[in-house]
Amino acid sequence: MAAEIPIMPVAADVAPALESAWTPSTIMEVDLEAMVVQGLLLEKSISGWKSRTGVAFPSEDRTETVVFRSFFEKGFSLPVGAFFRRLLHYYGLEASHLKPNSIV
Repeated sequence: MAAEIPIMPVAADVAPALESAWTPSTIMEVDLEAMVVQGLLLEKSISGWKSRTGVAFPSEDRTETVVFRSFFEKGFSLPVGAFFRRLLHYYGLEASHLKPNSIV
């Protein structure tokens, strides 16, 4: 007869630690400038983008939007329309909560 394997209890409501869910940003200002040259991002003087190199947890205030490079590579652009802003507000979301394919 085979030996029984003990079953370990699984905590269903335990969220992963933030440190394991996010890694610090590696995007540097030179990377953002390259995106401007590629036509993926508006110039800094127009859109006011800034590099957040080394920031572990993206956050935004009412005048900022956290987005990822992959968003722009998939066709996302700023400024977003009023419909998109209202949609995010209705569902209590921020742009950083979305995956690139869910936008396109």
